[in-house]
Parts: sequence; C-alpha cells; structure tokens
Amino acid sequence: MTRPSTWLVVVVSLGVWGCGGGGPSSGAGWTKVYQPTSLVVGGALVVDGSRVIVGIEKEVAVSDDDGATWAVKSAGLPMDLPFQTMVVSQGKVFAGLTEGVYASADHGETWTKSDPGLPTSVSPYALFDTGSALLLGMNAGASEPGMMGGVFRSTNGGVTWQPSSTGLSASAGASSFARLGTTVFGCSTGVARSTDDGQTWQPSPLPLGNALSAVTLGGAVFVSSSANVVYQGSDGSTWTATGSGLPADPADVLFTDGAVLYATAFASGRDGVWLSKDQGATWQAFNEGLALNDRILGLAVHGDFVFGVDSTANVWRRARPK
Repeated sequence: MTRPSTWLVVVVSLGVWGCGGGGPSSGAGWTKVYQPTSLVVGGALVVDGSRVIVGIEKEVAVSDDDGATWAVKSAGLPMDLPFQTMVVSQGKVFAGLTEGVYASADHGETWTKSDPGLPTSVSPYALFDTGSALLLGMNAGASEPGMMGGVFRSTNGGVTWQPSSTGLSASAGASSFARLGTTVFGCSTGVARSTDDGQTWQPSPLPLGNALSAVTLGGAVFVSSSANVVYQGSDGSTWTATGSGLPADPADVLFTDGAVLYATAFASGRDGVWLSKDQGATWQAFNEGLALNDRILGLAVHGDFVFGVDSTANVWRRARPK
C-alpha cells in the first residue's frame, strides 16, 4: 500500500483550477464550507442520517444543514490524533484514528473508545460494514499474542473484536473493503476476497501494482492500483483495466454515488477529484473551485451535494453531478 507515505500531508496551495470548460457540470464548483480552528492534518467524513460529520486532528465538526453551519462535538475524543476513516454501522458512528477506534451512539455528539480485542498498536486505515459485521483494516499486521494480523472483525457493534486475517500474510494490513453480492474484497497489498463475510481470505492479485481502494458499482468491483490503473472485475478471478482519462497518478480513494464513480486522494496531491459516469470507461476532472494542491482525502454525499475533506482538514462542497 502507498498510503502510509502520503496520508498525512500539509499542503500549500500553488494555484487554482480553471472554471468553465472541460468539466462535467456547470456552476461554481467546489466551495469551502468548513475550516478547522487550527492547522491540522488528515481528515475523514461520513453522513449519518441528515448529519454530515467530519473528524480531524483536534475536533469533530457536525452539520445538520448541508454545511451551512457547523458545531464542534468532541467529547470523549483525544485531541491530538488525526482521523483516518469513519463509517456508520449498527446504529453507531465509528472512527478510526491513528491510534485507536472510537464509537458514537448519538450521531457524533459524544465518543467512547471501542477497542476490546484490538492490539494496543492499532492504527485503523479502513472500517467497513458488511451488513452483518464490522471489518477493521490496519496499516500493518499486528504481532501481539492472540491479536495477530491486520484485519479484525466485530459482530456486536464494536463491543469486542476478533482477529480475521486467515489467508493473509501476518504482516499485511488492509486499506479498503468492498462487498459485491456474497463476496467481500479487501485491499491488502494485492486484492484478497472472502466468501464468509470477512472471516477468511483468498488472494486475488491485480495484473500490476498494489491495491489501494475498492468499491462496487453496477455488478462490478473497481480497485485502484499503485500502477496508475483502476481495475474492474466481477468475482476477483480476472481483472481488466478501465478506460482512459485518469491522470498517471495512483488514486488512494475510490467512491461511488449512484451510477457515478469517483477517484481522489491522488498520490502526488495535485490531481483533485475525477469522475466517471460510464463505469470507468472514460474519466473527467471534477475540480472547478479547488486549488491545485487541495488533496481530497474522502468524499460523502447528502441531499444535493458532494462533500470532500482535504489533507489540511478543510471541508468542501459542490452540487452533485447530473
């Protein structure tokens, strides 16, 4: 995985993407709707019902009006650890920080640690709800007795966790998960797949590069690769490269909204957000309003808007593409 060397980046804006022409939608493009109170790095965001929640190094901010106003809700959280991933699962919001997992049962108002059964060195890169379990992928495999490997699983809403890395290298972590039918896919150097809800794994290597992020769309699974390629597959037995248009720059994050496939968090920090409306056959820039080096780390959608959080924890918003 390439994410460890690029995840926590302080960015200085060097220019502004041009507006008008070449973009898939009209309008003002991205606008900044939240800026943290101090200089921080990293960030993750999620939508819980009607609330947009963004987790950053020193605070959690929530908005109940699509980003028009924000309130800080950080009770129970450490104040110096960046957020790396967030997910809504079994009625709770879960947050993976650089050290530890926290959960909120009141839509981000208050937080408690949720780590029984996890190694003390846990640094979650991915949290994923399979529908019947919660999966956690770490940046690397743990070696503590009884807590080996880089994937853990909870079937009781994060109350307890169990190791779930059978079939993976003991040192392998996992940066992303996706589910297609009864198969769960994990990005763990290469791709691994599980047909028992993440309990055991089988390798499903890509033609080139390490697997970075996985999503499903229209009966297919898409995986971004460190070899500057987004691959498409069905059951993981074979992989084909998607169409043209993406920058020659690995995308650490894929995201889907309806029939739209997004790629972002490019390794160079300079390529913004790209999207495909034809299942990866062609790609277009979606960058109007972003500064040249605004590296978007995560995306979420609510109502009429797409939200993004960048590497200095600013939150951006623009209209969802038609």
